[in-house]
Amino acid sequence: MVETTAATLNPFVCARWRLRGRRLPPLSETVQVGDLLRRALMSRTAALYGPDAIPFHMSGHGERGDDGRRMLCLAEDADGDGLVDHLLLHLPGGLDNRCLRVATSLRRLWMGPFGEWQVVENWVARPGEPLGTLVQRAQLWESATPCVSTLHWKRNRSASAMLGALCQRAGLPGPVTAERLDDPSVGGDTDFRHHREGSAASTPDRHGARWRITFAEPVWGPVVLGFNRHYGLGLFRPTDDFQRTLPIALIRR
Repeated sequence: MVETTAATLNPFVCARWRLRGRRLPPLSETVQVGDLLRRALMSRTAALYGPDAIPFHMSGHGERGDDGRRMLCLAEDADGDGLVDHLLLHLPGGLDNRCLRVATSLRRLWMGPFGEWQVVENWVARPGEPLGTLVQRAQLWESATPCVSTLHWKRNRSASAMLGALCQRAGLPGPVTAERLDDPSVGGDTDFRHHREGSAASTPDRHGARWRITFAEPVWGPVVLGFNRHYGLGLFRPTDDFQRTLPIALIRR
């Protein structure tokens, strides 16, 4: 385990864990799992450093219009079986030493009907280093969870332009192509919950959609767009041929 004391910046931007349990949650619960991870990190921060030590990028409260500074708490289905088997924490500005210590102190998570999971095998990565299936560099990305737009769809605006606006909000270049993968008459996946428990947030898009988007040049993941992106809704996976490397750093307990 990494021992840190000061809230100074370190070179890592991602942390990743594997879940172990008798009943893993389905990917359709991605928003609830992402929020569970965020709340667990907040609870550990308060326990180790006091409630006043919870930073904005973790709580999401206190500032507006600064989407790029907030951390992403993502549920990952690494083997494609429809179940969440890994968790990913990503903060573009870097995880400070307090946040890294909090992240590496997680041992268990508990979620209602799915019971308790062990959180094992901590990995971390620096900018420009691959980690798992989501932190890769690729041109072609495909929806892993429905993308729910935070903008009104306009008849005179192309899909690429709309996805480009969502990409801009996420700090990414606009795609050169955007292909809708699901049936437009049906909308997104009805089994995916779009809202966190107790949240009153709303969006003009009630259904969401799945997309295949292509960038002019390869971009680094994670690529997450639209409503509740900080909790894994609108998550894309790379579909280019890329090398699935072992994690860059393993923090042993």
